[in-house]
Amino acid sequence: MKLRIKYFLYILLLHAFLLALNIVFLRDEPWLFIASEVLMVVSLYFAWRIYKAFIVPVQLMAAGAESLKEKDFSIQFNPVGQEELDMLIQVYNKMIEQLRQERALQEERSSLLQKVMAASPAGIILLDPNEKVAAINTAALRILEAGEDQLKGETLANSGPPFGDELTALGVEKTKIIQHRGTRFYRCMKSGFIDKGFERHFLIIEELTEEILKAEKQAYDKVIRMMSHEVNNSIGAINSILQSFASENKEEDFQVAVEVAINRNERLVRFMSNFAEVVKVPSPSLEVTDVHVLLRGIVRLLGVDCQRRNIELDLMVEEKVRVRMDVVQMEQVLVNVLKNAVESIEKDGQIKIMLTPEGLSITDNGKGISPEAEKKLFSPFYSSKPYGQGIGLMLVREILRNHHFPFSLHTQPNNGLTEFSIDWEKGVVTPKTCKSSFPL
Repeated sequence: MKLRIKYFLYILLLHAFLLALNIVFLRDEPWLFIASEVLMVVSLYFAWRIYKAFIVPVQLMAAGAESLKEKDFSIQFNPVGQEELDMLIQVYNKMIEQLRQERALQEERSSLLQKVMAASPAGIILLDPNEKVAAINTAALRILEAGEDQLKGETLANSGPPFGDELTALGVEKTKIIQHRGTRFYRCMKSGFIDKGFERHFLIIEELTEEILKAEKQAYDKVIRMMSHEVNNSIGAINSILQSFASENKEEDFQVAVEVAINRNERLVRFMSNFAEVVKVPSPSLEVTDVHVLLRGIVRLLGVDCQRRNIELDLMVEEKVRVRMDVVQMEQVLVNVLKNAVESIEKDGQIKIMLTPEGLSITDNGKGISPEAEKKLFSPFYSSKPYGQGIGLMLVREILRNHHFPFSLHTQPNNGLTEFSIDWEKGVVTPKTCKSSFPL
């Protein structure tokens, strides 16, 4: 029962009791009865004044408490003419104004944070006190290759490898470089802040791919040029001396030995020239190219070898796609990638080539790529083949970077298929519908 109702019940019962006493004891005394009734009326008046003085302030405080409960900081009270109550109202109004300003400031900061996160090229992840994702920007979703529904409210482990384990294990105020799919490098930093008395953390993921690859290219460019210069200068002089000796000595064994040495030197020169070609990859000469026609030519080129190995080579085209590219360089890329797929399968397998306006994917069911090898695939001079030189994928990387086509090579953990993909959506020119499939 509310306090106001209790008060009124008390006053009514009290005065009803007094009225009953007056009737019983003063009915024979008219003047005393009238005087007592007047006193009762005066008592009721003062009871009303007391109600106004005490119950109304209680109602005001209740209304203020309700507004605070509902987080409505727009309600303020006017002075009522009572010194004590007016002082309380003044304090309340001041507190409400401060809360209103604090909330407005918090909303402005929150809006600014959201805009900064949305505009930032770096990935930003805010964690709650339980280390679960509270907010994540578009750049981070793109880097982690995940949807917001998949990560928000979940732990970072849900982002999958390699970021899930690496980011979960990353300590506060620590920085780590994470390599993804052998071609992308990301600097990840974790830091903390205090929010509402609780410690919270955030992560910043910044892509360093271009900076690292540029520094790497400058390093091996200098090494290759120095090696090529020294080898070519030495080989030329050595071959000249060998030919002079051969002209002086006509013995067959000597002639054969000299010829073997000269041929070996020439192979060494060609070996070095292969490395030099990677350094000297020219800028692409872009022209609008029908990618479907280019792929059909490459499929025919590799078709005989695939038939001999019993490898099914399928070209699937959803739409005819025309892209600005250097045809010669891109043909080198595709031949190199497809030959690697064939060698990975060796025999009895399948290669699928899927062409769409968004890009190209080449999938094979070969022996796959280990996580350790995946990190080194596009590193200079690295090769998983026994006699590989490690320049094929280097050349692929340089050509695709010069075209500004994002690419990746990895073995899918769920089905064991190895996929090489190229994203050239920005280079597409007016795709025309032409659904077809061209199995070998």
